[in-house]
Amino acid sequence: MSWPGAKSLDELKETYVFPEWTAPPAETWLNRTENLGVSFSGGGSRAFSSALGQICALRLLGLWPKVRYATSTSGGSWALTSYSYRNRSADTFLGNCSTLSKNLEISSPLAALSFPSEASLIEDYTNLRGSQWIKAIAQIFIAPGGADPDAIMGWVNTSSNNNTASLYTPNEDPYPLIGISIWGPASETPRTNGSLRVITTGPFAVGTGLESNVSYNDNTFAFGGFVTPSNFPHMTLTTAAGFSSFAQGGALATLFGKIINTAAGLPRSYTSNNITIQDMLYADGGTVENVHLSALLQRGVTRIFAFFNTITPLNLDFDPYTEIANASLVADDLTSFFGIKDTQASPTHDYSGIQLFATSDLPPLLKALQDSVRSGLGGIVTSNHTTIENIQLGVPSGLHVTITWYYLSFSSLWLDQLSPISRKLIEKDPLFIHFPHFSTADLHLSVAQASALASLASWTLLHNNVTTSSLSL
Repeated sequence: MSWPGAKSLDELKETYVFPEWTAPPAETWLNRTENLGVSFSGGGSRAFSSALGQICALRLLGLWPKVRYATSTSGGSWALTSYSYRNRSADTFLGNCSTLSKNLEISSPLAALSFPSEASLIEDYTNLRGSQWIKAIAQIFIAPGGADPDAIMGWVNTSSNNNTASLYTPNEDPYPLIGISIWGPASETPRTNGSLRVITTGPFAVGTGLESNVSYNDNTFAFGGFVTPSNFPHMTLTTAAGFSSFAQGGALATLFGKIINTAAGLPRSYTSNNITIQDMLYADGGTVENVHLSALLQRGVTRIFAFFNTITPLNLDFDPYTEIANASLVADDLTSFFGIKDTQASPTHDYSGIQLFATSDLPPLLKALQDSVRSGLGGIVTSNHTTIENIQLGVPSGLHVTITWYYLSFSSLWLDQLSPISRKLIEKDPLFIHFPHFSTADLHLSVAQASALASLASWTLLHNNVTTSSLSL
């Protein structure tokens, strides 16, 4: 089954009907939820662990069942995919959320925070080919949650195929959208120009809402619309989580030609609304949009939690009103949404075309985040914004949105309330020198490291409930 996309941003904004709104479970899901979305950033095991803590906090606050959509990229996708398609209860999967903010011990051997400790099974991730990468991610982050990694993504009652993975609890979880970037066809590499695109894969449809033509070097291709996961081709849990986190894909497409990309990348056909293009190169969704806001904005979501589980500490000494917020001071995946482009181009990602909000909105946001971190409560701020038009991401102008921005930051007040044993671990253990900004490349985290990240993320949300509760009104 396929669905055409909107022919214009005005149609997308005013009249377009997304495929999941017409699915059999849609009425119950839409009536249960509010126009509220969450988005989990990429960042490897650091992002995976933090996202689980954030899910815990939202469940304890009573907000999680109200969330309509959850989007993710990379490590955030490992968390969202494994959680959404788990075959066990949330309490069994996550562990004891109620004690997470004070205790760094794992209460259950099945708790998902133990998954990154198994990443040592693979010695060198950076040298893995695309096909090897997605198998490794399935082994470490998907299979331990109980889901069949080779099952096709599906929703309740959407297929009688025994090889379809249905959402475990569609009556209490958001509709998950996994972000994946497309860097063009292998035949057009090394990539020298052309707009990148981001698609989402969910349990009912894969694609993007706006139809558009994209040029890569000398060729133009049509994008837009949706197909079912079984038609794209064979969108399994492994494919979704693996494609969404293949960070090497961007560098391969930028630096190497067809032979290398065909052998080491992720060349697959692209299918949408009866159009098939061979050998398109897929990569980490975070190489284009590390917090997948566009899928939420396309669907008219007006209240959003944006979780930046970043490797970059927020610099508290610079003045965002008088100094340029470059990537050494604040994460560029955040500032790029406001049109700030770092002068140091990277072959691994391209954030040059993702501005969604006015540049003038950025200084007060960064100043508020700095003040929040200085207070000891961590980096969390709620602000209001209006979108500007973005063809590449398929976002129309004039959308009014309230966003709670979470920026991963150390919290002295969180440290003060930990048990003595846990506090000593954070302060003295060499493994925690760079906490909480562990390297994205270090997929192997000990259970204590992963638990500390989840604990910090959970505590920050729970103790800023005045801010977060504003989104539940």
